[in-house]
Amino acid sequence: MPSTSERKRLIGDLEEWVVGRKLMKMNLDLDEDDDDDDDEVDVPTMLLQLVSATRYIQRPEVPKSKHFVQHVLPVLDDDRFK
Repeated sequence: MPSTSERKRLIGDLEEWVVGRKLMKMNLDLDEDDDDDDDEVDVPTMLLQLVSATRYIQRPEVPKSKHFVQHVLPVLDDDRFK
């Protein structure tokens, strides 16, 4: 069974958090009491949008060989390059 990625787990946690907060607001009728909070930034929702919009949370940098790029690739014929 494939393992779940860190990104997918984070998205699931954030979705639970956002939905849970919305349900709590509905149950406690906080929308009527907090009319002044309409300008506040909803941090969990913004985090969910940010993580969902990115493909990788952290992608390791792969070192490239300058020697290979500068000296080996230009010498290869078309078949060898492919």
